[in-house]
Amino acid sequence: MNRCLKIFIGVLALCTSVSGYALEIQGVPFVRQESRYCGPASLAAVMTFHGKLINQQTIGRSIYSEKLQGALITDLENFAREKGFATLLNTGTPDELKGFLEQGRPVIVLVDAGVLWLPRFHYLVLIGYTDSGFIAHTGYKPSASHSYPQFEKIWKKAGKTFLLIYPSGGS
Repeated sequence: MNRCLKIFIGVLALCTSVSGYALEIQGVPFVRQESRYCGPASLAAVMTFHGKLINQQTIGRSIYSEKLQGALITDLENFAREKGFATLLNTGTPDELKGFLEQGRPVIVLVDAGVLWLPRFHYLVLIGYTDSGFIAHTGYKPSASHSYPQFEKIWKKAGKTFLLIYPSGGS
């Protein structure tokens, strides 16, 4: 099946339900993260969705920093580029994220779920949204709901940063 048709069918998970509008990209695998591998697990999910079968261990060996106890988003981007993907690393708005999702593109976002002065950075893979919030694979739970106020709070604390990965040649 050609790629455009797959994306179109996947985005057709777009529907009106009892609770209102919902869009969820079908076929984005949930990768249960290993300890401190939220970055590699997120990247593995998105790269696999785009047809490059890869696991979080392979990615982690290349980008995980023991000192940071995690991976920088720039390292996620560089790894994806080295594997032939095009990327967009930027800051944005919830509406921009929704636009990518409507194009059938899952988005990796950096959030800070810490409290007060103790940050706890984490990556989520946004795979959809509803009237009330975003739907994301968290590394611990597939298709978890995040209300817009909750999401914006933890995303803003991490600088509203997102990473879009897609096959090169596609814009």
